[in-house]
Amino acid sequence: MIALLYIPFCVFFAWLNARWIAKGKKILHGINGSIHLFAAIIIGYSTKWQYGLAVLFITRLFFDVSLNIFRKLPVDYISPEVKSYTGLMMAFRKGKVIDYIEYKLFGNNGYLPKIIYAMIIVILLTV
Repeated sequence: MIALLYIPFCVFFAWLNARWIAKGKKILHGINGSIHLFAAIIIGYSTKWQYGLAVLFITRLFFDVSLNIFRKLPVDYISPEVKSYTGLMMAFRKGKVIDYIEYKLFGNNGYLPKIIYAMIIVILLTV
């Protein structure tokens, strides 16, 4: 499945972001998200829409887990910054909308969204 070929890119991109963070560089979340969204649109348009949608969930699962591992954080790490946001607009300004929504939906359980994303990926790639 073409969507699964996106996993190595997510791992590489997480490694790159971890290096930037370690060097104190600002992460441009909007650009990062746009890259993944663009890939999802291209894959969805050139194959099946389900594969494009799967790329978005692959990104959430593999990029986030890889980034945490490269930063030597727990796999289920939730940023204290996200926990301090007072609303969706603040999360939007900080570029962490999805992280904020996950926190609001699942609280401190960082494993649950990852399990759900894995299940959604399997469903999207098998229909």
